[in-house]
This record gives sequence, structure tokens and C-alpha cells, in this order.
Amino acid sequence: MRGATTPAHYDEQENMFCQMRGRKEIFMWPPSDHRKLYAFPVNHACDRQAMVNPDCPDLKRFPNYKFARPHYATLQAGDLLYLPVGWWHHLRNLDNLSVSITFWCKQQKVSLENLRLPLKQRQMLTVRRNLEEMTMRMFGQDVLFKLAKALKNSSEAKIPGKAGEAREFMAKCLSNFMPSGEAERYVVRMLQGRYQGDAALWVEPTNTMDDLM
Repeated sequence: MRGATTPAHYDEQENMFCQMRGRKEIFMWPPSDHRKLYAFPVNHACDRQAMVNPDCPDLKRFPNYKFARPHYATLQAGDLLYLPVGWWHHLRNLDNLSVSITFWCKQQKVSLENLRLPLKQRQMLTVRRNLEEMTMRMFGQDVLFKLAKALKNSSEAKIPGKAGEAREFMAKCLSNFMPSGEAERYVVRMLQGRYQGDAALWVEPTNTMDDLM
């Protein structure tokens, strides 16, 4: 249906996107724009989706989005688009009958012996997700919301309780990939604007069939 939209999101697998019939427009952002798109919290129902609505961005709520620089393309029938791991994409049908087929394949695993620093942006995407999931399993599902709130008040002050322990754990894990001082700042950037108590309010509804009729 014309106007039907797939919200901005990224995939953790290589993506070959084939446009079979009709037209579709697509906006794409590289993994380096991750912080500008404000991914929903890990384990949220909209995990891997952007909290920002690119069609009508709330720059007061999501100020970093103004620095994002998307790539744009119109896909015609017969076009094949390669979307690497971690590339954000936001799609919209331009015709009433638009048919696409997607082929996914897993990225090649890299052994620790062959790992080279600094990590690539797409590798840091995996590190971030795994770290957030581990932290929530170890310290509780709400710990990152508490930590984000404490860091918003003061990113320099010592944080008591489980939130402080979670911060130390995350920084220690990240210090395997970057200097310890940078790791502490990276934790702040990871959570900024994402882990807030009102996260559920930022689920932008996509167009339904009734809306488009």
C-alpha cells in the first residue's frame, strides 16, 4: 500500500534487499550515526528501532539527530541494495503495489586472536548490545534507567548502589577496547537520551491499512 512505512531500524545480519515490483524510497544512516538515532533500550518491544521519527523528528527530545546525514535512494523494480550490518534504514512504499524480498546472512565471526583495535563501528554495535544485556541480567532490568538518570544529574559524581556498580562494570568491560578514561565517557554516551522512564511514550505508530485507505 502506498505510504506504508517501515520505521528506522538496523539489522545484525548482512542484508540483500531486492525490489521486485513497484517503487520504494529508503533513507540510510551508517553505524557511526548510532547515537544520533537514539535506539530504543535493549529488551524494549522496539529494540533495534530508532526512537526518532525521521519524517517528523523532535529535535528538542532528540537533539543529536540534527547532525545525522542520511543517504537517500528510490528503489525501482529490479534494483538490488546491499545493506551492511548496523546500517540504519527507513523505508516507504511509493506505489500501492510494492513487493520486496530480503535475504539475510550472518557476518563472519572474528576470533579474538584476529581482533584488531580500534574496533569498527559495526563491531562496537555488537559490543554495546551485549554489554547492555549483560548489565541488565546482572544488576536488574531497571538498572540502566536508574544509571541514566544519575548520569544526567552528574556524569562525574560517584553513583551509589547497583547503578554505580553497573557503571563500573560497563566501564571495566569497555576498557578492553579503549582507554579507561574514554570507557567511562563512552558509558555516558551509550545511555544518553535512551534509557529514560518515558521510553514507552516514544513509539511512533506506523501507517496502518485503515490510515491509508
